[in-house]
Amino acid sequence: MGAVLIMSPYLYRRRVGRYFREQKLPVERILTANDSGVCIARTDGAAETRTNWSMFDKSVESSNLFALFPNLRQFVPIPKRAMTPEQQQEFRALVAAHVQDRSDRWTRQSRGKPPL
Repeated sequence: MGAVLIMSPYLYRRRVGRYFREQKLPVERILTANDSGVCIARTDGAAETRTNWSMFDKSVESSNLFALFPNLRQFVPIPKRAMTPEQQQEFRALVAAHVQDRSDRWTRQSRGKPPL
């Protein structure tokens, strides 16, 4: 039993590493944003994620990326290098129009109070 517990982290790392190598990363992604939400699709057609703007509670912009937060512990990074300056302006306007800062409900939930 002890040998299994000792080897588990090592075997898990090997399995995860093999999984990523088999995917032949990096795979390019296509970002589409409009009034209904954000769509991120792989160029090989293997996956597509659509998210409505209402799912995002907060947005943050840094010098290198936009970050959309669906909750306190997760975020969707959107690198600015993938966009032209005009596309960045359009995306900034969409985010400003559709993402209201509702991060105060995170602190209310962490204090045991119901969300707003």
